[in-house]
Amino acid sequence: MNLIKPEDILVEFFRAYVPEVKRDGLDNRQTTNSESFNGDTSKKTFIINESNEILAINSITVDGTTKNKYVEYAIDLDNKLITFVTAPGAGSDNVVISYEIGSNWIYPDKPRKNLTESKYPRISVLTLDQGENPLGVGFGGPYWMDGIYQIDVVAYKEQKCLINGEIKEGQDVADFIGRNLINQLTKGTLSRIGLKLYTPRILRDIPLPLDEEKNQFRRMIEVQFNAQDIGKQNTAAFLETFETENNKGESVTANWNTSNSRLEMHSSSNQQQAYNTKATNSGLNSGGQNFITVTVTADETIFATDQVIYQVSTDNSSWQEATLGTELTLTTPGDILYWRVIFIGNGANATYIENLTHTYTLS
Repeated sequence: MNLIKPEDILVEFFRAYVPEVKRDGLDNRQTTNSESFNGDTSKKTFIINESNEILAINSITVDGTTKNKYVEYAIDLDNKLITFVTAPGAGSDNVVISYEIGSNWIYPDKPRKNLTESKYPRISVLTLDQGENPLGVGFGGPYWMDGIYQIDVVAYKEQKCLINGEIKEGQDVADFIGRNLINQLTKGTLSRIGLKLYTPRILRDIPLPLDEEKNQFRRMIEVQFNAQDIGKQNTAAFLETFETENNKGESVTANWNTSNSRLEMHSSSNQQQAYNTKATNSGLNSGGQNFITVTVTADETIFATDQVIYQVSTDNSSWQEATLGTELTLTTPGDILYWRVIFIGNGANATYIENLTHTYTLS
């Protein structure tokens, strides 16, 4: 799923811009990799061909121009997807994605209590408070959010790290990473965090006493951000009544019956014949946002053991099967939603659906 929550965006920002210190006797947990793609003026979604877990996107350039993170493209780390608002122009290797891979050391939660020394240092991000205020009158308008987040930098008591050519440990390590973290937050954050989180304000920045039981030194930082229209997905629905053919797709073999406002397996009443028919729509355009989830519902009339199969797609070629009434997460988010209904059986015009509804979330 695309990153939309403020705390997830903040964690991804730190993974991209806060470098890991060199630990004595241990390899770094993160490394940088990149991949190039060919733009073609129409393709918006690119899948990063990476076998390792992707932790963050460092930058994306198209024809040498750096694109604004979260504004000109959406990030789905789980599925290794980048979805552009506007398709990159045609070119050879003109889309370059730089990203971080490896194992996490920055998390949107508290560190576990049973971690070994090799898991340190670590950074955790916790949400302390989030409030929302509408910017206008009426339901569904834009809103302004204030969020306060606690960032804990945790270092192990006797773990040695190389910092600026010197061996440091404990509180010195936590303090160094904390200062670097604040520096990244206050140095050009607006452009690098994609215009999602505004005006970072450091509310607290304090070292905490040694936790003898856990052998941990910690530096706690509280930061406040403003944000507009972030952390929520828009939900909407489209009802196809089959009263017109305005949304009818191509190569439809089922009967789009506008007279009776329904989609039938076939126009014939002959139930001695086997049918395998389908219908598609012409595409539901979101206006630039990505379809993230879809829930399909319909009123069915089924003859005997006939089957009705529902599928959805964002590219009109790779289809996911949907179960009526169950939310489906799209494997490839995109800004156009296609649906397909397949009829299998002998029912002819006695098997049909009415009021086909797609309820969806956008991000």
